[in-house]
Amino acid sequence: MFDTLSLLPLLLAQLLPAVPATGASQSPAQFDPTFEQPTVVRERGASPVFYRIDPRLVYGFVRSQTGVHVRVAPTAGAAFTFGALGGALVRAGRNARVSLVAETGYRYVGFGSHFVVFGAGLLIDARPRLDDVTERDSDVRARGRVALILHGLAGASESRGARGVRTSLVFAMGWLTVGAGHQWVDAEGLHTHELHLELGTMVTIGER
Repeated sequence: MFDTLSLLPLLLAQLLPAVPATGASQSPAQFDPTFEQPTVVRERGASPVFYRIDPRLVYGFVRSQTGVHVRVAPTAGAAFTFGALGGALVRAGRNARVSLVAETGYRYVGFGSHFVVFGAGLLIDARPRLDDVTERDSDVRARGRVALILHGLAGASESRGARGVRTSLVFAMGWLTVGAGHQWVDAEGLHTHELHLELGTMVTIGER
């Protein structure tokens, strides 16, 4: 006769969970906070912002200046002055802040002076660095400019043939300029030293 009591321990073992041994400790499962580190993608070549810079390296420009001209030697005096010039900017590279300036034009001074002006110098752009420009910043153009230009002069002053040199420091913000300079003129032996302070405009041709 089949003894059902002999199967009871087997059934209990299947239905009930295992009981840990006496004295054994059971610690709860620990949460592992370790995350997989994200992959760092490094750009190859120039920043995407670089390609928003105009690739052209040569621009034309025209500028005008109006202001006061002060003669400090040999006699003191002040007069109106006006100038109109045109030339070219040649950048040292697509992302360069330094440009070569070359210009020529006409300058009138109220002391009866008329000059042909020709000169060259350096211009520095106060443009933001590419590292400081975000993808949302669409303007990578110059925020300001400063130029130091040395000019030669040829013409007439007070009905005399004249020649001279002029050093100009020009600050530009957008199309507005402020200029200051020193001018030395030799008018057939009459040597004069003059200071200029001027406001003007500067418009580049073809710059985006």
